[in-house]
Amino acid sequence: MSFLLPVLRKLSVRWDVLALILVIAMEGLVCTQFFSTKQQTELLAKPDLDNNSWQTYQLQAELYRFDRVLDDFTRGKADADAVALRLDVLASRLSPVYALGSVQVTPTALQALKTISRKVDDWSHVVPQLAGERWKALAVAERLRQEVRDQEHTAQTLTLISYEVQTLRIDQARQHLYHHFTTLTATFAALGLGASLLLAILVVRSQREKQLTHKLAQLNGQLEAKVTERTQALEEQAKMLKVILESSPVGVALLNESTHQVVFANAALIESLGLPQTQYLGTPLQPIFANPEDEQAFWRKLEQQETVQNYEAELQNAHRRLFGIITAKHLGSSLHPQQLIWIYDISERKQLENRLRELATYDALTGAVSRAFFLEALTLAMHSAQQLGHPLSLLSLDVDHFKRINDTYGHQVGDLALQRLVQLAQSTLRKQDLLGRLGGEEFCIVLPEASTFYAEIIAERIRTLIETSSIELADGQRLHLTVSIGITSMQENDSSENILKQADSALYQAKHCGRNCIAIYA
Repeated sequence: MSFLLPVLRKLSVRWDVLALILVIAMEGLVCTQFFSTKQQTELLAKPDLDNNSWQTYQLQAELYRFDRVLDDFTRGKADADAVALRLDVLASRLSPVYALGSVQVTPTALQALKTISRKVDDWSHVVPQLAGERWKALAVAERLRQEVRDQEHTAQTLTLISYEVQTLRIDQARQHLYHHFTTLTATFAALGLGASLLLAILVVRSQREKQLTHKLAQLNGQLEAKVTERTQALEEQAKMLKVILESSPVGVALLNESTHQVVFANAALIESLGLPQTQYLGTPLQPIFANPEDEQAFWRKLEQQETVQNYEAELQNAHRRLFGIITAKHLGSSLHPQQLIWIYDISERKQLENRLRELATYDALTGAVSRAFFLEALTLAMHSAQQLGHPLSLLSLDVDHFKRINDTYGHQVGDLALQRLVQLAQSTLRKQDLLGRLGGEEFCIVLPEASTFYAEIIAERIRTLIETSSIELADGQRLHLTVSIGITSMQENDSSENILKQADSALYQAKHCGRNCIAIYA
């Protein structure tokens, strides 16, 4: 082809036009043949010519479903209406099969379809009998099941015949497709001739492109220098970002989105989780969750919302459990999608909250429940007892001569007296009983499921236990305590305010009777 190059250089414009016309003509012919081939291919690619196999298969499937609903009827899992409904669906499958060309032209298939159709018509007269007496209905159902199984074989024969007819039509379509492919091959050969001519012209033009290649090499060198400079700048930024993350007081982790494995974890995260970095890198983040429910909820929320803000959960490591607030965000990257996780350790805050909650519930000095908690618990206990019609009693008690104890021995001994009262009273109570400090030396005990008689037994037990005990003072003396107790029992429609007043009134009655005794509100 080298001897043609000088000629082609002089006639390159004319050869361009000629090659272009030839290629366009061949492309038109290729498109025409390709369109014809495409039509034949689409016809051949149809999953159901005339929908033969699909319709007959649906009929066979409906026979099987009808057999299953009859089986459910005999087991008591379906009623006669369900059987009738399934028979109606089966009947609706007959018309599409009758319309198939393969059935109309094949006597055997047509005869099989008519047999099934007659049976379906007979069954429509038998199915109403299933609504009668159960033993008769079961006998009818068993007979129907046997007939249905017989017709399933007929339907299978019908499906096979339809499949054979469809196979013949596909073979014909393949023959047509082969003819079109032969024509298309010849067309491609002609197109190759035009392409060869065009290639010769391209060889001529390639010499011109060499000059442009040299210029492009120069530009490429300049571009590489700029890329190198930009890469170095990005590396410096990445190093700076890593320093910032490592210096952050908040735990930070970078995860692989698909595996949740840790790609990066800063020192704060490693320290809070109590794990060495070499062990932690490359492991999934899930093991830090103490509860599997929190783990599942967190990842589900992140997947749905792309960003999770301030997700509070209990975390764990090899040494301890801690509380943390987790914030997570998807980092958009098509090559390596990742997730950025921030973990704030709030264990100290949680401990403080629990301590404040405990202080709000229990009296710090004695360990009895606080006044507010006791009043709320009393209201709930009374409401429950009134709803169920069960008894409930209330004890009101305080230390006798408590002011004299404070004045004589000091407030520290007075505090010991209150603590001893609570300790001894608690030892006599049941799990459902509740002791609360209402203020100063005044205490109340709510006794669910306790009548006045039982409440008096408990009160006497507490009074006796305190009377027979003593507190050893710093100088070796022993301080003996006594208590006065008032008892009242809940009446119908009583309120918590009213029953507290009654118990307080009974307590003052016990004080008036000489202290160290029990009084019952009357």
